[in-house]
Amino acid sequence: MKTYPYGARVWVGYRHAQFKQRRSRFIESLGSIFIPATVQQMKHLNLCAYFPLILADTNFRLPDEIALVVYPSPAIYESVTRGTTAGRAYGALHGNYFNFDNADGLPASYSGFPGPWQGELEIGKPVALIDHSVDWLLGATTVLLGARPEGVDPALFLDSAKQLAIQLAQSPPENTDNILLVVDEDFLIVWEHTQTQRGATAAVDLFESIVDRDAVRSRARVCRVKPVFSLNDPGIDPFEGELFDIREETV
Repeated sequence: MKTYPYGARVWVGYRHAQFKQRRSRFIESLGSIFIPATVQQMKHLNLCAYFPLILADTNFRLPDEIALVVYPSPAIYESVTRGTTAGRAYGALHGNYFNFDNADGLPASYSGFPGPWQGELEIGKPVALIDHSVDWLLGATTVLLGARPEGVDPALFLDSAKQLAIQLAQSPPENTDNILLVVDEDFLIVWEHTQTQRGATAAVDLFESIVDRDAVRSRARVCRVKPVFSLNDPGIDPFEGELFDIREETV
């Protein structure tokens, strides 16, 4: 199913204070409950695709988890998450695992749908650099995440991210359907969808020139979860630094 990029919700998650010193338990809970539940519940409420990635521990300098959560449109997302019991239950589930305020001195998780690229970037607001529809279950989805280099001013980092966006928006390669980009004061995330599995992403060389050299780069690997209410369901075993394309098993 093809969807316009404005329905691809960008998620940036930091673990809840209860997991501050228990990160292994946090990862285990994401794999056994939160990640499979996303597809098991929301697939039946118009979820089109789901791409989560758990990062290595950086003591909250970078997020603990990022994801791309694809719906046909922001309006459909709002209707199913607020207008259904299953959607409200799934929304409430986030509070068990992720931090949403600064009361404990931890960064707050956030998410948002991308707006169309209009030549400017704002901290924490994703943009879609190409106005094309995308079938996220075909081709390949790749994510790049890099930290702001030590000693680089956040304003300069934001300007570098803007120049990256300008170049990618002006000269997207023929094989690329879309590029989503979100910049934070401390890091930059680029999601790229290509029509085929071949080759490197268009953004890699430009991206790696402005971020810390220890950047995350991962192409999604399909991982299937059991249907909801299945017995003997262990969930998944997530690996740090690997992007998953989570899908439900077909019977």
